[in-house]
Amino acid sequence: MSKLLFNHPSDNIIANATITVAAGTVDPLYPIANLSNGNPALPLKFTTKQFRLVFDWGTPTLVPLPALVHHNLTVASRWEGNATDSWGAPTMSHALPIGTIDQDGYRPNLHLDLTALSNYGAFRYTSLVLDSDNAANVVLGELWTGAVIRDVTHNYSDGFKRADQFPGRQSFVTDGGVTWIHASIGRLRGLTVDFETSDAGLAVLRAWNLACGGMNRPTLLVPDIADGTDAWLARWTTDWAYTGQFTNDDVLSAGWLELARGPAI
Repeated sequence: MSKLLFNHPSDNIIANATITVAAGTVDPLYPIANLSNGNPALPLKFTTKQFRLVFDWGTPTLVPLPALVHHNLTVASRWEGNATDSWGAPTMSHALPIGTIDQDGYRPNLHLDLTALSNYGAFRYTSLVLDSDNAANVVLGELWTGAVIRDVTHNYSDGFKRADQFPGRQSFVTDGGVTWIHASIGRLRGLTVDFETSDAGLAVLRAWNLACGGMNRPTLLVPDIADGTDAWLARWTTDWAYTGQFTNDDVLSAGWLELARGPAI
């Protein structure tokens, strides 16, 4: 198992870019600002099945970890980079494969570790493009543009716990003993783990928790587990607490709960 990858909230630099819609038509009720509002349940929507978004960073900028959280894409999009706002033959172009749909009808959140791919570098312009027809008008929950890729010093133990939540589910039992279930809207993935790590490793985790304000602000993580190797936009489920066992031997119980996609996606 690879190490858990993550970002601090401040690593997401999308606010530094000027975003333009180069192709496709945005639904005015779900504007471009929703792409980076921190709430994937309030998404960007198009009235078209194709689109191109262009990000002007002002100066050449590294974006090693782009991630698209909660979407309805059924065909692969691409993340591209170029020195100019021209996309006929960009210097960098990498597909974001859509992945396999799961039993609940969701596809993985898309992300790329560009440091491991060809033609990675700093570009003034980057672009997210879908130039084949989606099955429906495009909906994009949240785009995260990580300026750095972080990992933990020591990975979490194999004794982790995965637990989903289905918000809004209600059940009641009739006088005749029949149970009725009102189904939830969406699904939230949860992960609870234990880290046994050094003082230096604990400091990395402490800095991450502090950067999020504990449970206050969402963070991006790639947990690398059998049903969750995609990027999660999630919040810590606890504020800071750890146990010091021996000198330079610390144990931290940590957890994260995914942000909801909401009924719009």
